[in-house]
Amino acid sequence: MYKDRLFDLIRKEDVVIWIGSGASFYAGFPNSQELISILFESLSETERSKINKSQSLLDFADEFYRMKMRTKQPLIEILNNVFRNVKPVSTEFHDKLAAIPHFKTIVTTNYDTLIEDAYNSNGQLLFLPKHIPYISKDKVNIFKVHGDLTEPDSVIITKTDYNNFFKSNSESDPFWSVIKERLATKTVLFIGYSIEDSNVSVMLEKITEALGDNRKECFFIAPDLPSHKIADLAMRKICYIDTTPACFVTELNQNICDNIFEDFDKGNVSTDTFRQFLFNNNLAPRLKSEKGAFALDSLSSLGDKIQGQFILKIKNNAPELLKELDDFICGKKMDDIEIGTDKLVDFDLSIEGLKLPKKGKLFKLEFRRQPMHNMIVDLRFEDGFEFNDIPIKIFGALDSIKIVPEFKNVSLGIMVDLATLPDIKFKLKYTHNDLCRNVKEEIEFYKLLENIGKGKELTIYANDQKLLTKSFPLSEALERESIFFLDYFQKLQMIEKYYTHRFTNIAIKEIDSNSFALVDMMTRFIKDGYLDTIWSEEVVVDMEEISDSFIEQLKELNSTNIPFCITHKVEEIVNIHGCEIKLGFKKVEFIEPYVTNMKEIIENNVLKIKMKGKSNKMRISYLMNI
Repeated sequence: MYKDRLFDLIRKEDVVIWIGSGASFYAGFPNSQELISILFESLSETERSKINKSQSLLDFADEFYRMKMRTKQPLIEILNNVFRNVKPVSTEFHDKLAAIPHFKTIVTTNYDTLIEDAYNSNGQLLFLPKHIPYISKDKVNIFKVHGDLTEPDSVIITKTDYNNFFKSNSESDPFWSVIKERLATKTVLFIGYSIEDSNVSVMLEKITEALGDNRKECFFIAPDLPSHKIADLAMRKICYIDTTPACFVTELNQNICDNIFEDFDKGNVSTDTFRQFLFNNNLAPRLKSEKGAFALDSLSSLGDKIQGQFILKIKNNAPELLKELDDFICGKKMDDIEIGTDKLVDFDLSIEGLKLPKKGKLFKLEFRRQPMHNMIVDLRFEDGFEFNDIPIKIFGALDSIKIVPEFKNVSLGIMVDLATLPDIKFKLKYTHNDLCRNVKEEIEFYKLLENIGKGKELTIYANDQKLLTKSFPLSEALERESIFFLDYFQKLQMIEKYYTHRFTNIAIKEIDSNSFALVDMMTRFIKDGYLDTIWSEEVVVDMEEISDSFIEQLKELNSTNIPFCITHKVEEIVNIHGCEIKLGFKKVEFIEPYVTNMKEIIENNVLKIKMKGKSNKMRISYLMNI
C-alpha cells in the first residue's frame, strides 16, 4: 500500500530523497558500526584501551578527535582512505537511481562520492552556504549535509561538530534554509538508514521540530525491521516499506516504465523529465503540440535497433492474420500491416521495457518495415533529363527489394523481384497525395513518370558512383496518365506566369475534363491573344431598339464578309483551384455572319436579330477596358 503511494508521488516528481550509508553498503563502503571498527583499528593498543568501542559513531568519533589532540587531520585522512581512495565494488544502485530523472533534490549524510559520480554532469554538488546562489534548476541538486572531504572544515562527524553546528545556529543559514524549504514542500523518502543512526537523528529531529504538522508525507525504506521499530516510525508519522535500496530502485524503475506514457498524457510528469527518462532508456520521443500541450507523436531509437515485445489476442475470425504477421516478421512480406479492432481483441506492447498505453477501446497497430539503407541519389535518363538529390530508402525481403524515392507529394515504390535473377523484374506503384504543393514539383514528377512509362533507360548515381542502369517495361497506361497531368500542370505554369498568380495546395481530385477544358482555353488565349471556336447554331441577339441606320448596317452585313462584334459589359472572372483570375471584358466576333430574319426586322420592326455564319467560325478575345 505504502509502496504504491510512494511510486505515484515519485512519478509526479513530488519526492525528495534522503540517502544514508546503507545505500553505499552494497558498493563496499562501511556503515556506522564498521566505520567505528576501522577507526578503532587505527589506534595504538594504549589508545584502544582508553576508548569504548560500543558507542555511537558521534561519541566514538568525538573521543577519537580528542585523543588525537583535538585535530581532525587523522580522522579526515582515514575517511579519505575509506571513502575516496577505494574503488567501489558495485555502483548498480546509484546508476539505477541516476537513470530516474524524477528526483530533483537529493540529501545525503554520506562521505563517499557515489551519488555525484553517478549523476556526473547532470548533478550539482552543494555542501556550503556559498554554493546556494549558484543552484541550477536544470541539474539534480545533491546536498551533502555532512560536508565533503575535499573541504575538511565542512565535514561533520563528531559530537563536537554537531554541538558547534547547533550552537552557532547553522541550521538557520542559507544552506539549511533551502533544504528545509525542499523538505517542507515535498514528500521525503529516507533510504539507507538505520532507525538508530545517531549521526542523522539529531538533524531529523531539528527539521521535524521546525516543520511541525506542516510536514508532508515521509517514507522510510529498510529491510526486516522488527515490529517495535516499525511502531516507532509510525509514532513519528513515517510510513515504513520493507525492502532493500537495490530492490526498491529496481521496482521503482519498472513502475515508471509501466506508467511513463500514461503519466505524460495526464500531465503528471514534466516534458523535460519525460524526454530524459526515455533518453535514458535508449529512446528519442518526437512531440507535437496539441490543445496547448505536448503529445507524443512518434518514437525512435538512439541506437542501431529498437527492442520491444508485444502480445496480441486475435479474434477467432482472423486466423489469416497470424500467417500475414509471420510472413512480415520472416521477411516474406514487404508491405506494411495495419491491425484494427475488427481483428484484434487486445494487445500489450512495450518498447525498450517501457509499456505503451492503450487509449480507449478503439485502437490500431501498424507494422512497418524499416529500411536497410538510406541514401541520396541522382536519377538520369538517356535523353538527359535528371532528378538530383533524391532521398531514397531501400527495404529488403527474402526475394525482393523495394526502392522508395521520397517525393513531397507522392508515395512511389519500385519493387525489384530477385527471384528471377540474373534477369531483374520491376514493378512500379505510386499514390498521389490529396494535395499538390506547387506546379513546379508536379511537372518534374510527371516528367519522371513519362520517361518511366516510355521505357527510357534510367541510371542511378550515389556519391558520383553508378549504382544501376536499367529500363522499365513499357507502360502505355502510365505514359497516358503522366502525359495528361504533365500537359495540365505545364498549362497551369503558363497561366501562373501570364497572370502573376501562384497555384498551391491543388486538390488532385479537382483535375478532370472540365478543369482541363478551362485551362486549355486560357492557355490558347495567352499564346494567340484570341480564341477561335466553332459557331454552328443560330445566334439570337435581343435589341432595345433598331434604327434605320442600323438596318442599313445589317443589309451591308448580309452583302459583305465583315464580322459582327459583341462586347460584354461585365468583366469575366474565372476560378481555378481557388484563385480568381480576371480575364477582362469578353469580345465575341462572329466571322462571315448573315442575318436570317432580315425581312421580319424591316417589315415588322422585330427587335430580335437572328444570325448564322457562312464559315461557322467565331473569335473570342478579352479587352482590359471598354
